Amino acid sequence: MYLGMKLDLVASRKIIERKKVFQVAEEINLLYKDHLAAKMIITHGDEAQALLFPTCSGQLFDLIEEICQKMEPVAVRFGFGAGNLTTSLRPEAIGMDGPVWHRAEEALRLAKKRKGLLCFPSLALSCLP
Repeated sequence: MYLGMKLDLVASRKIIERKKVFQVAEEINLLYKDHLAAKMIITHGDEAQALLFPTCSGQLFDLIEEICQKMEPVAVRFGFGAGNLTTSLRPEAIGMDGPVWHRAEEALRLAKKRKGLLCFPSLALSCLP
């Protein structure tokens, strides 16, 4: 069982220096290495994802806050999903599949639709504005 985290930068065109997104991912990978089953990776210019161990729950809001602070003034939208992988675990959060990723993607879509910034629908929590 894992916790998938997908994130999207809201109004990402405001980012003057695109390197910042990659720098933040590298910093998160170092700071939270003990909590990451697969390292955070940029999947598109304004989207990223990471696979977390379920034991990270105590640090989850610290992780969210860290990413948000590092990305200021750009807002970050998060989608989280819990579940298993149907493929092998990889070192970086790409090239894997399974319910964990489908639920995280669903959560991110729901957060975007509701214009929320944080959504955990598969964890019985709703989107937060």
